[in-house]
Amino acid sequence: MEEQAGNGTLQFQIRHTMSELCVAMFVAWIRKPCVWVLPVVVSCSLRNVLGWPLAVTIAMLLFFGVPYLGARITVRASGGRAGIFYGFSSEGFSAKSDLAATTFPWQAVRGARETGGFMFIEFQGWAVTIPVRQITGDQAEQLGGLLRIHVLKNVKLAKR
Repeated sequence: MEEQAGNGTLQFQIRHTMSELCVAMFVAWIRKPCVWVLPVVVSCSLRNVLGWPLAVTIAMLLFFGVPYLGARITVRASGGRAGIFYGFSSEGFSAKSDLAATTFPWQAVRGARETGGFMFIEFQGWAVTIPVRQITGDQAEQLGGLLRIHVLKNVKLAKR
């Protein structure tokens, strides 16, 4: 799966599973203020018997329903398990699937962070999710090095 050229490029393929996408979308979704504000507004505005149950229902739909539906749409739109080829070099970042291909310079990246199971490469309004378990330790180390060099701020990666 891994293809490395002599010029410092890193390429690998990721096959996102439904559960990985749900977790990644939940992590991204939970950071949005509307997820927290809407249930509070509903519960405060409806001070009768329906206020709290309705707020809890809305919160559950926002916390779990939206990430699940987003993951389901993503898996279906990407053709199921086809996978995405990611490429990283000194010039920038590229992604290629059966449906599309794109390239971004490093200046477009707003930040990078790593949680226990994922690396997030953040752009304006969205993020690329890379499950750490699907790449080797050497690939994760090389990717972390490229991100630390080329992304100038908001880099929070695990020490390797």
